[in-house]
Amino acid sequence: MENIEDIRIRPCTNSKYVQPFRVLYKQNGKESLWDCVKMHDSLGILVYNKTRNAFVIVKQFRPPVYMSKNRGMWKNSEVFPNSLSQKSSSSNPDTEPSSKKQKIDSTAGAPEKEGEASAAQTWGPSHEGCTYELCAGLVDKDLPLELIAKEEILEETGYDVPAESLEKISWHHSSIGTAGTKMYLFYCEVTDEMLINSGGGNKTEGESIEVVYVPLEKSLETVFDDALSKSSSLCFGFLWFDKYKRHLLNNT
Repeated sequence: MENIEDIRIRPCTNSKYVQPFRVLYKQNGKESLWDCVKMHDSLGILVYNKTRNAFVIVKQFRPPVYMSKNRGMWKNSEVFPNSLSQKSSSSNPDTEPSSKKQKIDSTAGAPEKEGEASAAQTWGPSHEGCTYELCAGLVDKDLPLELIAKEEILEETGYDVPAESLEKISWHHSSIGTAGTKMYLFYCEVTDEMLINSGGGNKTEGESIEVVYVPLEKSLETVFDDALSKSSSLCFGFLWFDKYKRHLLNNT
């Protein structure tokens, strides 16, 4: 389990990953507005290991998922005075004393800031923020999608996959209510002989990724297991394979 602690919430400024903006427009003659977020497009790869008859996926801690599951701990934070109609503060959050910092584990105490949580509330265990996902990455390089996908597979799972072996599944819009970005989905097959390192993500970018093998016969069970936190693209990938690829395996 990831050791997550010392949680603090700050306004998001000068991010290289997300940039919020507001769109003003007229729809059917009526003035409207919508708050959006500028983000990179992304891609995901469904990796099937023929040697093990299993899918190669990844597991990692996702702060947004963790914060969503622990909304009661921070929903009244002074960082959100406008959207949540909470009182604002003139204090500088970056100068918050260390005694105010919040620690997370299964027995962590409630935040000390007034209004953030009741005394009875505590942060949940860190595994609440861990999700099962396809190998994936941002489309933030001026390269063909297949080459970006190849890099992500090697970086996250340790498999060296020829770019020409990647099969495009489809693309769809993700985060349609905020970003509307595109996510491109690919499929590839690997063998144990193609595994050249342990994967785990880009350590220089702070990634901490666990490689997980899901047996083929457990894939649909995984999709419908509500106890598992998983990405929608993972579910789509497993269902796509079941419809379009599984019968081909049975014929070989």
